[in-house]
Amino acid sequence: MDINWYILFAAILLGLAGNIAVLRRRFRFYQTTLLIHFALSILLCLFFYYNGFYRYALPVVFILPAVVINFGLFIAFLIRFEPNKDTFRFYFVFISWTFSLEIILEHLGFIRFRNGWDYWDSYSLYWIYARIFTYIGKRTVPLEGRTPIMLPKRSKLILFTITLVLFFIVLLFLMKTA
Repeated sequence: MDINWYILFAAILLGLAGNIAVLRRRFRFYQTTLLIHFALSILLCLFFYYNGFYRYALPVVFILPAVVINFGLFIAFLIRFEPNKDTFRFYFVFISWTFSLEIILEHLGFIRFRNGWDYWDSYSLYWIYARIFTYIGKRTVPLEGRTPIMLPKRSKLILFTITLVLFFIVLLFLMKTA
């Protein structure tokens, strides 16, 4: 079996496990948000795919469940654990680490960017998607359905600094290989 099938199965299984962990006993709070996400993620994925911005190593019909599940985990995590203060660092760290998975998938040949689509477009779309859905989530998920993360200031700073350093290392690597 091709490595791409293993990647797909791993993405689906890990995404399901992550969703179960994040949404355990809280799913009813997230139903509306996830329903909106379900429709929008499929539409966006198909729009970008059929307009030739990127291709997958496998047929898109097999990829859609992984997209819906993993982006569902992405927004559920952001909504549930968004801190009350200092949200930029939280978003920067989470989006950068999530985006690094896309870079790995692109280097493995699972995703191929085309027609001018590049890392900057994907990274920007992650930010837009995250901000739109946390806006929706704040209106549809009550406070009892959320658990704002409360890290000590020093831990936030260390995590932010590590992410920033890794971000620039990856950026330099990409500039070198381009």
